[in-house]
Amino acid sequence: MSSATGAAAPTKTLTLVDEFLLTLLNEDAGYFHQVPGWDLNCAVVGAAMGELSLRSRIDTDVESLILLDDTPTGDPALDPILEKIANEPSRHSAQYWVERLAIRGESIIDATLERLVLLKVLEHHDGGFWTLARAGWQANLRGQADDETAAEFVKTRISRAIFGEELPDPGDAIIISLTNACDVLRLIFQLDDEAAARVEHLCKIDLIGRAIADAITDSVAGPLLRRSTFAKAIPVVSLIKLLRNPHVRRGNLPALFASLAEEYGPVFQIKVPFGQRMIFLCGPRTNRWVHRHGRMYLRARDYLEEFEKVYG
Repeated sequence: MSSATGAAAPTKTLTLVDEFLLTLLNEDAGYFHQVPGWDLNCAVVGAAMGELSLRSRIDTDVESLILLDDTPTGDPALDPILEKIANEPSRHSAQYWVERLAIRGESIIDATLERLVLLKVLEHHDGGFWTLARAGWQANLRGQADDETAAEFVKTRISRAIFGEELPDPGDAIIISLTNACDVLRLIFQLDDEAAARVEHLCKIDLIGRAIADAITDSVAGPLLRRSTFAKAIPVVSLIKLLRNPHVRRGNLPALFASLAEEYGPVFQIKVPFGQRMIFLCGPRTNRWVHRHGRMYLRARDYLEEFEKVYG
């Protein structure tokens, strides 16, 4: 193991984590393509591990992930992951680390989005949607001011690799592997059979990208670690207690839900006989989380489908 002293390696303008999240952004809608929470966290950790591999901090083979250098990078999204790996006395597979570190996915996403806003790559707006800055980000980071967004810059490189004949560099190969593992590439590009076959080929050309993508796919299909470590059952409100609650008789719904949240916690469910269960999210802290992260974990499609059938 190398010493933790010395200067950190120079960083790229945008890290793999930056570029991976930008690839997930739907520029027309201003929201990120929906990826299930566990899958997204695994992929974000995979992007961070890919960046560490490009900086020669880690390497991986079929069976294990190997620490090469524990020198901090100076990146707050990467160094906690590097420290965890460096402090582990035993070697483990890439899948093990993807799953173990998946709980850090949200903090990595938050730190990365804040960084992209500070770099004037992204702008965050009320309502939880994002827009991409043109020209300014390149003037700040690349010394030029072309009329192109950062996401377009990344997606153009990926498009050339998928629909052209040139091979991507290792970083782009990892991004292609990650977005393919999240089943997002088909939402970004129109992939015919030939392009889909090309994607499968590109996902195999880089060893570290292939190992991380395989780890993500295996984690989603059959996790080594128990997902229940990161979640608990949603408490069910007793119907008897609900009907006996004095606020029900008074018709004071805000007071009713406040009292239920105090007893059951900020998230609870009510199961109505012969009806669908209803899940309630109560309190300012919970609803701030919904405002910021809800589009990654929640969806209204099922609720709105009937309206679409009637109104189009």
